Amino acid sequence: MANLEIEQVKFRYSILKSLQAQFVNRETLKKDNTNSWLGLVTFLVELFSVMRTQNGEILKALVKPVFVCLTELLGNSTEDEVEHCIHELKRRGRFLQEQDGCNMDKVILCLRERLVDPETSTYVRCLLLEVFEMSAKGWALDDDTKAFYKDIITRY
Repeated sequence: MANLEIEQVKFRYSILKSLQAQFVNRETLKKDNTNSWLGLVTFLVELFSVMRTQNGEILKALVKPVFVCLTELLGNSTEDEVEHCIHELKRRGRFLQEQDGCNMDKVILCLRERLVDPETSTYVRCLLLEVFEMSAKGWALDDDTKAFYKDIITRY
């Protein structure tokens, strides 16, 4: 993807430039179109996990935006936004932990704060607890634990 060009403009450059503009304007995006905001987070996390430099390294420029977005999703946000963050952490938590353990620890701290917040619903607490346990167990749960959370979550 690094060498793909359209009219002498690198495809990766175009994607990253657009992503940067959306990230800078994310507050407006959150207010105006929640689905676009959540799509931006998904796209950002996915790009971070698959896009590499020509040397095979991660794009370090995406580290901060990924963790900022995940932290914001866990902050003072709606249940849909928290659910979205949980989905991203379940999919890419291990990878994010491997790439930047320090920032991932901050995300887990935000997750914990949201977990003990009295305003957090029981349903969201169950989701948060599952991810919290995943992070404590190296991002892998055994089948019994998965079945437990599935059973509990489907009750809500």
